[in-house]
Amino acid sequence: MSAKSLQMKILPGFEEKYFAAVNSREGFISFFGEIFHNLSKLYIIKGGPGTGKSHLMREIAKAAEEHGYRVEYYYCSADDHSLDGIIIRGIEVGVIDGTAPHTRDPEMAGALEDILNVGAFWDSKKLRGQLDEIRILTEKKSQLYTSVYDLLAAAGRVEASARAVSCRALDNKKMTAAAERMLRGIKGNKESSEELRILSCIGMNGEVRFHTFEHMAKHRVLVRNTAGCGYLFLRALHRVAAKQGLHLTVSYSPLDPELEDGLYIHESDTACIFEEHAEEIREGERIINMARFLDGDYLREHRAKLRFLHRSAAEIKKEAILCFSEIQNTHFALEKIYSAAMDFEAKEAFTTDLIAKIFH
Repeated sequence: MSAKSLQMKILPGFEEKYFAAVNSREGFISFFGEIFHNLSKLYIIKGGPGTGKSHLMREIAKAAEEHGYRVEYYYCSADDHSLDGIIIRGIEVGVIDGTAPHTRDPEMAGALEDILNVGAFWDSKKLRGQLDEIRILTEKKSQLYTSVYDLLAAAGRVEASARAVSCRALDNKKMTAAAERMLRGIKGNKESSEELRILSCIGMNGEVRFHTFEHMAKHRVLVRNTAGCGYLFLRALHRVAAKQGLHLTVSYSPLDPELEDGLYIHESDTACIFEEHAEEIREGERIINMARFLDGDYLREHRAKLRFLHRSAAEIKKEAILCFSEIQNTHFALEKIYSAAMDFEAKEAFTTDLIAKIFH
């Protein structure tokens, strides 16, 4: 089995794409509670793999766009080809996959949330006949996830060690002054406001990043991630923007969700991202070179150690992605079993009725 490329991939497309969870050094972390809130209606889909949950959301999203609404698409942190949720802006309706690992049950059933049970369209007798195979595949998948999270924890610790070395070279005062200059003259409100939107994941297809902020923004600022310290400038920018009462949308690193890896500043219509994450480098683009704020002599003195730590973290992540490849095979085998037991014609009729109900 060959490892997926560790190079960050910029996915094409025109959807407003995000993730609502991450596979991190702390294990699986869900942000569903922070993202899918303040809605007028939330539909929670229940069902097994391969039962068409993602397709159901895609059909609702298509209908919403045909009705002129803006849709936010939230993809699965393990499989970026599969949807975990959508939010229809304008009517503030959300639809999510409410099964593990981001299990969600209604808190105000009927009044706010409705359950969409796609399990109503499967043949339980057929599934019972494959119970042993389902059990074996499910247990294997669980064991592989344990291995993935052990590896990501190790990679996260090694990367943290590298950052600890690099941070000692930082002139924090100089960096903060640069962040303040960048935001000077941008007027905000008395209180800042902030939205969480995750742009990156580590999953079955390696390290993946959506470039939604770039598509949203009129302006871009690229941060050159020298010695892995780019997040420090984004953090300084985040802190200064909050002090000025600006409205921000913030993305965090999937491996360590305490580290900013992207900002969108609404008042100036500006996306601030790492240079390595940019879809393309445009002529004359503003670039913040972190080397300006770092002691070059100190970094040269510790170059061998930093190179070893960064290479080690990359190799460990490579192994985690290999485990994800095995998870993918196991998951697809489960999907095949459940798909074969589904009455998709009845499910499509249900989808048509549901769409009519949402957009009546």
